[in-house]
Amino acid sequence: MAVKAALRGVQVCIGRAENLPFPRHGFDGVLMALTLCFLENPEKAFQECARVLRENAKLVLGTIPADSP
Repeated sequence: MAVKAALRGVQVCIGRAENLPFPRHGFDGVLMALTLCFLENPEKAFQECARVLRENAKLVLGTIPADSP
């Protein structure tokens, strides 16, 4: 999917939610969609989201059960 996105002109950055490759306080928002149930360390991912978010920024979380079809 990263290759397809890049071919369409989308800037792609490969990383892991538990170790985001972005600077501290660099974003006004983070969208974590359909990801949380597949992470090895969800707590670390939330810590990373907090690290990269600016003050008063928003985290939007969309979840599905890991055992759902």
